[in-house]
Amino acid sequence: MTTLNAPVAIAPEFLTAIPKTKAGILIKVPIRLRNIDPVLKKTDPIKEFGLRILYNVGIIKFVKVILAPAMSNTKETVSAGEVTTNGITRTGICWCDPIQSLVLKNNQILFYLQFRYYGGTSVLQWVTENFPGSDGHPQSGCQYSGIEIPPNALNDKPSGDYYMNGSVMPA
Repeated sequence: MTTLNAPVAIAPEFLTAIPKTKAGILIKVPIRLRNIDPVLKKTDPIKEFGLRILYNVGIIKFVKVILAPAMSNTKETVSAGEVTTNGITRTGICWCDPIQSLVLKNNQILFYLQFRYYGGTSVLQWVTENFPGSDGHPQSGCQYSGIEIPPNALNDKPSGDYYMNGSVMPA
C-alpha cells in the first residue's frame, strides 16, 4: 500500500481594519488546501479530517465554521468547537462522512472560521501534536484520512511542510 501525502492546510495572514468603536466585529478567515496529491483527486479522496488551531482568545473568539462550496457535496457532518485545557484554547474542526468523500482542487477554500475580532494581533497556529483533553484523555492534533476501511492516515510529516500558520492583525 502506498502512503499518500496530506494536502497543505493554510491559515492566511488575515488583515482587518476596524474602528475602535466596532470591537467585536465578525470576521471570516478562509482555510485553504494546496498541494493536493493527484491520487487523492482521482482514486483515494479524503474521507475524514480533524484540524485544530490555536489563537489568542483576547484578540479573537471563535463563533462557528462556515462551509465553502468545496464541501457542498458532503452531508455537512462537520463539528466544531472551542476547547480550553491548561489555559490554552484551541478550536477543533472535524469532518467525517460515511457516504461522500471530499474531492478537492488545489488552493481551494475548504471552510471559513468565523471569529469575533477585538483588535490586536493573534497567531493562527495549527496543532500538530497530541495534547491532553479537558477530561485528561489525549486529543489528536491535525490529521487527514483516506477512503480505505479502516481509513489510513495521510502522511503529514514533517508537520511544518503540511500546516502553514497564519495570523489575524489590524490592517
